[in-house]
Amino acid sequence: KPSSLAGFRLHPIEFDKDIDDHMLLVTACSNLRAINYGIPTEDTHKSRAIAGKIIPAIATTTALVTGLVCLEMYKVIGTARRLLQIDAYKNGFVNLAIPFMTVSEPQPPAKTKTVLRGKEWHWTSWDSLDVNLGDITMAEFMDHFKTEYNLDISMLSQGSQCH
Repeated sequence: KPSSLAGFRLHPIEFDKDIDDHMLLVTACSNLRAINYGIPTEDTHKSRAIAGKIIPAIATTTALVTGLVCLEMYKVIGTARRLLQIDAYKNGFVNLAIPFMTVSEPQPPAKTKTVLRGKEWHWTSWDSLDVNLGDITMAEFMDHFKTEYNLDISMLSQGSQCH
């Protein structure tokens, strides 16, 4: 039951490529993935070198994406007394390996039509259904969702602070 996990907390640890135990796990996981995809495996020394290059790449990408997000935030914060239409915003696509960057106008999400409790309902991937059934199992939830809404679940989120 989900209630048995009440109070359980995960505590993250800092990854350090210079700690052998960390690199042994990373090497084992990356080699399992390599075997799965039929690509060459690497030893711990080579994996350590690869890991050393990832952090700068992540920092560069994070800075770039943060800048793009800030440009869009200026539109929201600096637009008083009028609502922006969807075409005022931009999607950004970046590939630092090429290097390539482009922006485009976002498209509204595709709508799906279904019948919900006898009424036609148009929904998008941005919509949600709030279901509060108490302390039930996943199987019970799936059965309820199929019976009540006649829909198949493809993704499930829990714990969002947005209401």
